[in-house]
Parts: sequence; C-alpha cells; structure tokens
Amino acid sequence: MKTILVLTDFSRLAENAAVYAVKFAQEIKANLVVFNAYGASETNNISAEGIVWSTDFAELQKRSEEDLKALKSKLEIVLAHETSSEFQPKITTYCEFGVLADLVEETILKKSIGLIVMGGQHINNFSRLFLGSDTHDLLDKVICPVLIIPEGASFHRLEKITYATDLKSTDKPLISSIAALGRIFSAGITVTHIEPNPQPEHQAKIQNLADEIAQHVGYPQLNFNLVNSRNITQTLCAISDADQTDVLVLMHKKYHFPESIFHTSISKTIAKSCPIPLLVYPFTYHYSEN
Repeated sequence: MKTILVLTDFSRLAENAAVYAVKFAQEIKANLVVFNAYGASETNNISAEGIVWSTDFAELQKRSEEDLKALKSKLEIVLAHETSSEFQPKITTYCEFGVLADLVEETILKKSIGLIVMGGQHINNFSRLFLGSDTHDLLDKVICPVLIIPEGASFHRLEKITYATDLKSTDKPLISSIAALGRIFSAGITVTHIEPNPQPEHQAKIQNLADEIAQHVGYPQLNFNLVNSRNITQTLCAISDADQTDVLVLMHKKYHFPESIFHTSISKTIAKSCPIPLLVYPFTYHYSEN
C-alpha cells in the first residue's frame, strides 16, 4: 500500500476521518490524496454544515479547491506535532465534478490507490457526502479496501484486529493482507466465524481450514474463533466491544437481483452504526506482497 485516498465533504466528521488517515499513513508509510467530489446535487443540496447547493460549477470548483487547501494545511499541522514516526506522508489534493462512487472508481486506477478512508455517518445520520446511499454505492464499486471512521474516533496504534468471516479458502489473500497490517503494529488478529448451531463435523472442517490458512499466512499472533449465534451484527458488535477491538474487518459481498431481495449485506448494515473503525474489503480483493 503506497497511497491512501481520503474522501472529504469538509464536514467535521470528514475532517476527523482525514486526521485519522494522516496519522495512520504516517505509521504505515503511505502518502495521501485528499479528494472532494463536487457538483452532485443529490449530495450537496442538503448539508449538516449549512453549505447551500449552487449551480455555479466554476464557483463550486473554486470553493472545493480552497477548502482542500485549508484542510491540507490542517493535516500538515497535525503531522508537525506527531513525533512517533520520522516518516512524513506527502499530501496532495484533488477535486472533480461528478458522482462520488464513479469518480472514486476512476481515481483508484489513475492514482494507484491501495486504501480509501472516509467518515462514517453522523449520529443524526445527516451529512452531505456520507449519506448511506453514497457509502453503499462506493462499497459496491471499489476494488480496494475502505476504512470507515465513525464519529468521534481518534487514531491510536492498533493492538487488536477482528476479522469476521464465513471462513472459506478464498480468505487466504484477505487474511494475508490483514496480517501485513498486523505486522506493522504487532497487533493481535482474531478471525471470527459466526454461525447458528454449528455441527461437530462442520466444526472439524472449519478447524482444518483455519489451520491451513494459519500455516499459509505465517503470522504468530493470528487466532481463530468459532461463535454460536443467529444474530451476526449484534454478536459482532458485542465481540468487538468485549475484546476492545481497534479495527473490525469485513468482506463486502455485492448481491445482484434477485439475490438482493433475500440477502442484506452485513458490511452495509454494520457501516451504518459501527462505533469503531471498520475496514471493508471488496469480494474481488487480491493481495500482493509486492
């Protein structure tokens, strides 16, 4: 991971996510691109910050560029006060007219983005950029992980990472990626599989797969946990709270019609209310050690 894309609508929530991102980038030795998508009326005509929608696109661009410059200055001040690392991330800014999810999809390829950082929802669920539909569209389209920072969360070194999964052989590249992050912080990683009434033969199969993945990944602080529960979302929140998890990791699965009628994405559900940073990987993610 060399470049982090930070999404902003210049709200307090987005600024908090950007501050988290710049400190995170310093730890993992990555550069930042701070990005604002302007001009989409559905995300600009309502604002928790009192900014009024305008049809003057030249004025919107000018305002975006000025606000990006101001945010960059704030982030550079944050870095100036950080002494935990000698690495200083390079911060660049970028704005574009259009729909957020489409622009981010293009930017990932143009700028070789390895991670996206964005704010979660406000407690009152009222924000220009981070309305639920925008987050959902983004998760459906991106090909790199998305780190969602909830309101009020502040950065600290990661000590505990929890990955919730249905545990299949396809988890190997994703768990390898999580282990790479864990190695940077020397963090403990728990892979949690939740299912109702697991049968003994299935438990044995899961254990064999867990052993296979652990051997493949080769990270000593990797543990596996099988939990009996029917309510996945509630159980994940309870486990994360009890284990004092610093980052909860999920794989996002995009359902197409008619599957979408019968399935609800766990990642989208948890993204609405998760009180800790949530790292969401796309189903198509491929990890490379290079």
